[in-house]
Amino acid sequence: MEILMKPKIMRFSQTEPGDLFIYEHSNGTSVALTVWCPIHDEKLAVVIGPNLPDDKQWQTLIIGPESHVISFDKNFCIRLPSRPRGWRTSEPPPNVHCFLVMASGEIFLRADYRTGSQLTSGTPNRFMPCYISLDTGKIASNPQNRDYIAPTGYRAFAIEWEIISNETLPRTILSFPFEQSR
Repeated sequence: MEILMKPKIMRFSQTEPGDLFIYEHSNGTSVALTVWCPIHDEKLAVVIGPNLPDDKQWQTLIIGPESHVISFDKNFCIRLPSRPRGWRTSEPPPNVHCFLVMASGEIFLRADYRTGSQLTSGTPNRFMPCYISLDTGKIASNPQNRDYIAPTGYRAFAIEWEIISNETLPRTILSFPFEQSR
């Protein structure tokens, strides 16, 4: 028997920044990414979709799940849109979630940072953006000022995309817009 893409079953604590994984939560099963927060020197996760935990309105940093996860490590690829309707040149508002930012040759995911373990207070329902490199899993930041920054340079915003396996015949792990049947 040949297994083309063999995920690992492990604890979240064993994942590395930039690792893609699947886990279950109170609202279903989701794809998430392990994230490194340099400002607070901690490992977090960002739930990408298709289901968000019950109290979340958009992609948000969370404390990593305590249950085991199904990890793809970094064995995935991003397929960006080829159609004009999949791109924007100005940043979408907070209610347009789950888009990717291309800047300076890197791809970032925008998320809400205010619900990490260090940010439990704040204004409810106020979006506080951070940008996570899909290459490294690191949040773009300025450690000297202890703040999050937006990617610099020319930027384009992909509002349609796929995360696919890196096999010879790639399979979709997750795509946005999300399929309604999930």
